[in-house]
Amino acid sequence: MSSIMISLVMTLLKQVLVQLVSVNGAIHFRTSMMSKIFGFGPFARQFTGKDAKVTLELSFVEVVQGCTNNIATTLIETTWVTYRDGTVETICCRDDMPSLQIHMEEGPGDILVFLSGQEEIESIEGLVHENLKKLLEANQKLLIYPLFSSLPSEKQMKVFTPAPDGFRKVTLATNIAEISVTIPGVKYVIDPGLVEVCNYSPDSGIESLIVVKISKAQALQRRMIPYALLPDKMGRY
Repeated sequence: MSSIMISLVMTLLKQVLVQLVSVNGAIHFRTSMMSKIFGFGPFARQFTGKDAKVTLELSFVEVVQGCTNNIATTLIETTWVTYRDGTVETICCRDDMPSLQIHMEEGPGDILVFLSGQEEIESIEGLVHENLKKLLEANQKLLIYPLFSSLPSEKQMKVFTPAPDGFRKVTLATNIAEISVTIPGVKYVIDPGLVEVCNYSPDSGIESLIVVKISKAQALQRRMIPYALLPDKMGRY
């Protein structure tokens, strides 16, 4: 669950408890939470401050210290016609091209690529396969798996299968990979910074899917994925 959703749930919880107190008087409640991104302190202050109408009993709080791995963030300058071209070439491109390409230049570790939707995933999957054909045979050891909500479950499960020795796995995913699933082996994240969201037009009364820029919170969430999974050098591109 994202930090925004947790904050929303906690706000609604407080409103419900305030209503219960106004009807029934003092109440006692217990809540359990587990999160790697949510700070317990601000949450507790909502219930223990001077204006708090509900008192939270802080009976047991356990904090598990996270790892202290460093994440290298590389901002790639826009030198391509579209960000799709940049994404493909950041994964891999021809042997003779002087371009940043994780598969050819970086050490072992799988790649997670965030894309806006199914159509874009299928398009980039095809482009990466075309680029692989231009590489030397020894450099073609790259496995590509799509991941989006409408994909059949048996195909979704392939992203959780470790790559064979000598191969690198690339997962092309929507924002489902932000918080809904944890893909093992991810060491590099490519994030164009876009997401597909549902938009409602009050004029036409029609809902449609549009591509928008992600929030800072989403960017941080995506950046922290290799931090939570692997030690050693990690990168976000």
